[in-house]
Amino acid sequence: MEAFVPEIASAMDARHIEFLDKELVWIRRRFRKSKFVDLVAKVKLRGTPGFILVHVEHQAKSDQDIARRMFLYAAWLVQRYGLPVWPVLLTSYAKPWRAEQNRWEMTVREKPIITFNFEVVQLNRLNWRDYLKLPNPAATALKN
Repeated sequence: MEAFVPEIASAMDARHIEFLDKELVWIRRRFRKSKFVDLVAKVKLRGTPGFILVHVEHQAKSDQDIARRMFLYAAWLVQRYGLPVWPVLLTSYAKPWRAEQNRWEMTVREKPIITFNFEVVQLNRLNWRDYLKLPNPAATALKN
């Protein structure tokens, strides 16, 4: 987080971080659907009341549906925990190099009804030289 999403990392209170269950269960009538997210942490931000959830989802290959899935995961997390979600998509694929979308939008008759934004850390678009002097060992992985 420090190397790739410093805006949120610098605000987190390290004394109040709790990693949560990654299984999200959606039940409607007799139908049960279970999904697993990659990482969810309940964190306290300095200077703000209450907690938020930080959700990090990793993608090893490009997926045209990832933005919608990020929205659904955030909605399920809000439903389960009742807390705001800071979603982060981490991509580690080599190609494509085009910028990954960072928003999902639902429109009806060309009117935006829901606009959902999320952070994207797209490793193949980062310059590894920018991370050489960081003391964070995760950042050194960019050299490879």
